[in-house]
Amino acid sequence: LEAYERALAVRRKALGEEHPDVASTLKNMVGVYIKQRMHDKALELYAQTLALRRNVLGEEHPLVASVLVSMAEMYHEQDQDTEALEFYGRALAMKRKALGEEHP
Repeated sequence: LEAYERALAVRRKALGEEHPDVASTLKNMVGVYIKQRMHDKALELYAQTLALRRNVLGEEHPLVASVLVSMAEMYHEQDQDTEALEFYGRALAMKRKALGEEHP
């Protein structure tokens, strides 16, 4: 985790707060928090990743949908199915809009 925190600080300083690599580092850090069962911190970083990717890439970008799916999976694993369904639904709507109803 310390290595990710150092990498995040370097990327923020070198690339700026709103660079896609900053979002990628945040999302990678989530995995560490999940393994440590620190789900609140993981959700906090997911929310930061989601906001950053929306700002940088736009609301309809596939990487935004990817974060929504990851958040849904985390909620599902914690038996928070109402929240999981909400995030799965948002991601599905984005993918349908981007790819069309008939896409496999």
